[in-house]
Amino acid sequence: MFRFVQGQAPHALHTLGTGAALSWFKSICLILADNEIQCRVWAKFNGQSPWQKAIADYSQTGLLSHLYWCRSGGEPGPVAGLGLNLKTTISPLLLEVDTHWQGESFFCFLSSDISLLILLNESPENPKVVNILQSFSPRLIGHFLSQLKQLLVVADDLPVDLFATEELPPSADLDLVNQLVQGMGPPLRKSTADDPKPSNYTAIANSFGISLIRELGIPLTNAKTALQLLESFQQKKELRQRYLDLIRQNCNRQTDLITGLQDLLEIDATAPSPESVPIADCIRSVIGIYQPIAAEKSITLNSTVVENCPPVACSRTDLQTILQRLLENALQFTDPGGRVQIKAYHQGFQVEIVVNDNGCGIAMADIPHLFDCFFRGQNTSSATQGAGLGLTIVHRLVERWSGKITVHSRPKQGSNFHIFLPAMVDNSLGHRFVLSN
Repeated sequence: MFRFVQGQAPHALHTLGTGAALSWFKSICLILADNEIQCRVWAKFNGQSPWQKAIADYSQTGLLSHLYWCRSGGEPGPVAGLGLNLKTTISPLLLEVDTHWQGESFFCFLSSDISLLILLNESPENPKVVNILQSFSPRLIGHFLSQLKQLLVVADDLPVDLFATEELPPSADLDLVNQLVQGMGPPLRKSTADDPKPSNYTAIANSFGISLIRELGIPLTNAKTALQLLESFQQKKELRQRYLDLIRQNCNRQTDLITGLQDLLEIDATAPSPESVPIADCIRSVIGIYQPIAAEKSITLNSTVVENCPPVACSRTDLQTILQRLLENALQFTDPGGRVQIKAYHQGFQVEIVVNDNGCGIAMADIPHLFDCFFRGQNTSSATQGAGLGLTIVHRLVERWSGKITVHSRPKQGSNFHIFLPAMVDNSLGHRFVLSN
C-alpha cells in the first residue's frame, strides 16, 4: 500500500529517524486530542509497537470512537492488550496474506473536520529510519480505503456496511491542517509517481527539518523527565534542586534554539545596506561588554588594531554579532587564567579580524563541521551545551558581506578564527577601497 499511495497525488514524503518519527506521530495524536477531534481510525500496527502507545493515549481521551484494527496473516492479536478506552469500539480485521504488507503500518483518521492518512514503512535494511507518506486529500484517502477493503478477508461476522464507500468531508479545517503540517516538520509538497529525485535544495531542507525536530525534542524530553521526578514528594531537597536546575537549563537551551532560528531567518530575509564601520570602535565596545565575564573567570581579554586600519564595509549590528558570538565561544572554552584576544589587520582590499584563545582547542575531525546547523564538537560538555547555531550564524553573516571565515585549532592549544571582510569604499579618493599608508 505504501507503493500504491506513492504512485498517487497529492501526498508528502518524509524520512525520519525512528525516535524522531515516533515523537512526530505522538505530536499528531496530541494535536488531534487538543482540538477535540473525534475520529474513526483504520489502522494496521503491531500490538506491541510504539505506534500503538500513541493511539492508546489518543483513545484514552475518549475521542477515538471506532478502531478498525487490520492485521496481515494469522489471527488478530487480543484487543485487550491495546490499552484502549472502553468507549472505543474495536473491529479486528484480517488482511489477505501479502508480502507487500511486511514492515508497513498505516493510520487513517476520519472525522467530520478532517481526513488524514499516514503510512509508515520501516526498512528491515535500516531499522533506524522510517519512511512516511501522508495525505489530507479526500480523493486519495477514499481510493486508499477502497483498495484496502478489497484486501479484507471476508468473514460471516463482518457487517455489510463495512464495505460501503466512505463519506469523507470535501474540505478540511484549514487551521487544523496548518497545525498538523507544522507538527509534521518537513513542509507539505505535492508529488506524483513521475516526480524526479529530490533536488539538492530539497535534500538539505529535509535534513534541516529532521535535525530541527530532534533538537526541539531533546530539551522538552529532559524537562518533562525532570518534572515527573519532581512529582515524587519523597525526593530530598538537594535532588529536587537538581531537577529544577535541569528544567531551567533545558528551558534556556530551548530559548537559545528559538532565538537562533529567528536570527537565521532574519539573515536570509533581510538585505541591509553596508555602512562604514570603524573596526577599532566596534571591537572596543564588544570588549567592554565581555570584560566583566572574563574578569570573573580570571581570563585576560584584550585587543589590538593596527594603525590606519580602514573601516569595514558591512552593518555595525552584523559585525558586533560576529564578534560577540566568537568571544562567547572563546570565553566558554578557555580555562581560568587563560587568554583571549581580538586583533585586526589591513590586508589589501580586506580587513582581517582574528579572535584567538589558548583554551581547549577543537578536534581536527570537528573543524569541517563547525559551521553546520546544530553541530556540537567533541569538547562540548553538558554544562556548556548550547543550541549549536552560534557559529552557523557567524558564517552566514560573514558570507552576507562577501567575506570569508577560516579556523585553525589544535586540541589543548587553543583556537584561531580568521574573518576577512571588505574594507569600505571611499569614492572621494578615487579608489574602490581605503588603503593604509
